[in-house]
Amino acid sequence: MTPAIKTVALATNVRLTYAEQGDPDGIPVVLLHGFTDSWRSFERVLPYLPGTIRPLAPTQRGHGDSERPATGYGSYDFAADVAAFLDVLGLERAIIVGHSM
Repeated sequence: MTPAIKTVALATNVRLTYAEQGDPDGIPVVLLHGFTDSWRSFERVLPYLPGTIRPLAPTQRGHGDSERPATGYGSYDFAADVAAFLDVLGLERAIIVGHSM
């Protein structure tokens, strides 16, 4: 399965690119990449994930094809983006998976 690549505007005033696949009603799993990477760090694992989950892999601010604001690169900013990402997608909860941060 090939993920759909989408863009979303967040309440934190950045636009993030993200990959999504699986069942829209499945268990949401947010995959967070490390510094200097993008959603593509999960590209090779996505085909192996079960169809019962809804993997969402955002490219975080300042990385890949997402916006690069002049400021706002503290851990608080990245956490606020993840919360805003869940809000804009209408998700009350999700499993969070991350690496290298």
